[in-house]
Amino acid sequence: MIRFAYYFPGYHYDPQFYHQKPETFSEWELVKNARPFFKGHYQPRAPLWGYECSSDQRVMGRKLKVSYAYNIQSLLFISYWYKNMELCHRPLEMALEAAGPQTSQPSIMWANHNRYQAYPEDGSKKGEVQFHLDYSWESCKEMIGTWTRKYFSHKNYYRLPNDQLFFSIYSPQTFVNVTGGTQTLRDFIEYLRNTLHTQKIGEVHIHACETRFIKDLSLLNIGFDSCSDYISLGYSENATNKEPYLNLPSLHGQLQVQMSLGERLLNIKQTYDEFSKACPITYYPVVTVGRDCSPRVEKLTLERKGHYSTRPIIEEFSPSIFKKHCEVAVEYLRNMNKSPKMLFLNAWNEWTEGAYLEPDTLYEYQFLDIVKALN
Repeated sequence: MIRFAYYFPGYHYDPQFYHQKPETFSEWELVKNARPFFKGHYQPRAPLWGYECSSDQRVMGRKLKVSYAYNIQSLLFISYWYKNMELCHRPLEMALEAAGPQTSQPSIMWANHNRYQAYPEDGSKKGEVQFHLDYSWESCKEMIGTWTRKYFSHKNYYRLPNDQLFFSIYSPQTFVNVTGGTQTLRDFIEYLRNTLHTQKIGEVHIHACETRFIKDLSLLNIGFDSCSDYISLGYSENATNKEPYLNLPSLHGQLQVQMSLGERLLNIKQTYDEFSKACPITYYPVVTVGRDCSPRVEKLTLERKGHYSTRPIIEEFSPSIFKKHCEVAVEYLRNMNKSPKMLFLNAWNEWTEGAYLEPDTLYEYQFLDIVKALN
């Protein structure tokens, strides 16, 4: 079983990403300043390793060694590109340099979504977009060229057992919505494959994330090899009319979600089963460690104005619950007749969204121990 863990690169100062902040700023400041919004709310949370700077090669080297020791084959870096500009790329660069035979290896998920100001966000106002996506063909080609030169061609970039590079696109539906059809996305995929082939770098496995938002799953037939989701259902809003293939209870507007564990696991299993039947390509499971975006907001509001202020808070956060979620995913994979079998973990370090495998001061390495024992 191949295990991917999503890696968020915002734990160092990036002068373009955090251009309105002092040079000491990273999202660690949000983690440090988080506060409980209700009785029993587990905030703030503190990393066992301290507030490490992820643009330090030594820091990234240790993360890769530890993730490998706990049977994670690749840290899947969330990568940003806005209007011919690459952002928060230093951790990925440092990871590629630090990787080796006894480490996990980096791969890329293109985060093709608008980026919102949330440092923290004022929940009483409409969410403010910090960076808008640019799907112009010139920008797409420049991004592919840059990533090919710097990352895909690197000897330490992650490859599947069949020697294909692994690359993920966060939201195919957003690509289609903005460009007005599937042609630009089709051209993007074809151009990426041709570039890697022409430069003799190799073949690429292209993965579609956020499958649940796709309005017509035939979209996956234009060149994707597999698909999954970023967050498992039962941990995010089931947004009406945005998730047409799901008929599950909505968490929208519920700030403190107290769904029973049994119901949550049933929803997740149902999602796996439904998409495995509906998708024209292989659907792989994602397991979410936790969900709590409150460090990114100044206040919680029932009325949706801000981008993060009405995200549901999953109060249950423990290794025992995470283990049960993993068991559902592993059972799904056991019943698959295809290989390789892949498991996606959200996330290695989404501290400001309450989803992390990195050890904290409360549970230490217990979440990673569970990942290591999966088979």
